Amino acid sequence: MHTVALKMDGSLWGWGYNYPGQLGNGNTNAESAPIQIGTDTDWKFIETGYAFTLAIKNNGTLWCWGSNSHGELGDGTTINRTIPIQIGTDTDWKLLSAGSNHVLAIKTNGTLWSWGSNSYGQLGDGTTINKTIPTQIGISNNWSSVSCGYNNSIALKTDGSIWGCGGNFYGQIGDGTIVTDYNLHQIGTDTDWKSISCGLYHTLGIKNNNKIYSWGMNDVGQLGDGSNNYSSSPIQVGTDTDWLSVSAGGYHSAGIKSDGSLFMWGGNGSGELADGTNSNKSLPTLIGSDTNWEFISLGIYRSCALKSNNTVWSSGSYTGDGTYSTRNLPTLISCSSLTTDQFNLKNLITLYPNPTTEIININKEDLLISKILIFDILGKKILEEYKGSSRLDVSHLDKGIYMIEIHSEYKIFKSKFIKI
Repeated sequence: MHTVALKMDGSLWGWGYNYPGQLGNGNTNAESAPIQIGTDTDWKFIETGYAFTLAIKNNGTLWCWGSNSHGELGDGTTINRTIPIQIGTDTDWKLLSAGSNHVLAIKTNGTLWSWGSNSYGQLGDGTTINKTIPTQIGISNNWSSVSCGYNNSIALKTDGSIWGCGGNFYGQIGDGTIVTDYNLHQIGTDTDWKSISCGLYHTLGIKNNNKIYSWGMNDVGQLGDGSNNYSSSPIQVGTDTDWLSVSAGGYHSAGIKSDGSLFMWGGNGSGELADGTNSNKSLPTLIGSDTNWEFISLGIYRSCALKSNNTVWSSGSYTGDGTYSTRNLPTLISCSSLTTDQFNLKNLITLYPNPTTEIININKEDLLISKILIFDILGKKILEEYKGSSRLDVSHLDKGIYMIEIHSEYKIFKSKFIKI
């Protein structure tokens, strides 16, 4: 029941429930509005579990705080922490995902690591033994993203295959069974998955064709197929082919389309669907008429979203609006200049040649590009492309200075180039 956000200046801010210290401000007092976490301004990636928080700095170091009863902080102990502490000395951490009490992480070399609770095999190491320090899973070095549910884990490889392990009582692993598996194993044979997101007991995924698929628990419509029937295998959500990103929460789901519109569905008892009601929805429901949504992150009974103007909006419980009231409409949170840049993408994406006469090459490591925007010096949009190409033809542009935005799933890279 807490939220942590990253500002454009690299500072961290948090609000919500704070026992036993997941806000990282040195105490265990709940906060109804955003407060800064320490004074550091070199954070680049954040992730929250049920009662703990993890973050990566620009130098690739890993930091954790909050609950540690199952070793989820990865510091070799089970001692709770109320301020950020560094985990080990490695400087090559790339991204993280946290479940209820466990963590999966990927390093810059593409290897997969896990730690914390393992009672259902959610760490994927073939055992049910908790791990209090990061432990490598297998020897593969082509992992691209991870997502953790309550007691299961799903991981995506660069070849487009998805892999799962852990608790599977509701079919949330997606392998067609409800059998718990302690080893990370491939889910189906498809190799066209683009992104994944685990909720408490359900999972969402987007394929390269920009269609949404869902599986797992569906008691309040969180799978979005118009029913309350559980599914142990991926099922398509509607027929639309313009989904940009998805997020799975406790018992609800959300997706942003390529036009910037926001849709939500599933449980709505605390108003987390932000549609002005407290009624559950079993189909994707358009939220308002705004088309400038960039990023959405869901908790158990709350939703938090970011618009392209860097304003933050929240609904449900513990919204961060300075009260402890639930909200069933998007509520503006007073914490300006937040950013979707969970990664500092300027370290992951480079442009060359710059200046250029015809072609801009995008060195993007293994990031998946979903959208490219180009603006002139006055801020007018002159080009918008939905593509994953690493080459952009700008030969038709006039000479001058241009701004470019490269969207990669939830992250945005902003820079400029010169056309000569």
